[in-house]
Amino acid sequence: MNASSYKVSALRYSDPDGPTPAGHAVAFDLAEEVVRKFGWVRLRVTGTSMMPFMLPGDLVTVKRANINAVSSGEIVLFKRPGGFALHRVVAKTTVSSTFALLTRGDRLQYNDPVISSEALLGRVESIERNGRQFRTAARPGFLMGIVAVVLRSSDAATYLYLQLAKLPGKFLRDRSATLENGYPVR
Repeated sequence: MNASSYKVSALRYSDPDGPTPAGHAVAFDLAEEVVRKFGWVRLRVTGTSMMPFMLPGDLVTVKRANINAVSSGEIVLFKRPGGFALHRVVAKTTVSSTFALLTRGDRLQYNDPVISSEALLGRVESIERNGRQFRTAARPGFLMGIVAVVLRSSDAATYLYLQLAKLPGKFLRDRSATLENGYPVR
């Protein structure tokens, strides 16, 4: 069986209608095994921590990566208590003479705890939204940075942004990725 036959959704414990915690654990373990064994996995974004760059419902392709090959500004998938997170690397650091990553969601005000090489699963290579794939950008552009600051400071603005993203047409659905990435992969 090849990796393309696997499709795993990223799940969160706070999902009121979602699977039980035991179901979450199985999904997390399966996704981790797939990325470690086959080198990549596709996951569905469920949270808002990476808005405006990623929207809930986006599909991300994550490829296995060594912590030494990851650069500041890239988006990585890592294990944390209770599941996974897809956050941007804000800095590389060393802990006990080994490399570690400092990450934060674009919409979040505070950094995550330091990520070790054991917790790192891979880096996001592309984002799919409405059937179109986009390469990820190393850093958010100026406009997306301004939008992220507004969303970071206001839950009401985040709610409004999500509602606009649901509107028919291409207002926000394609715009978030194209403002950052320029050209579709396909």
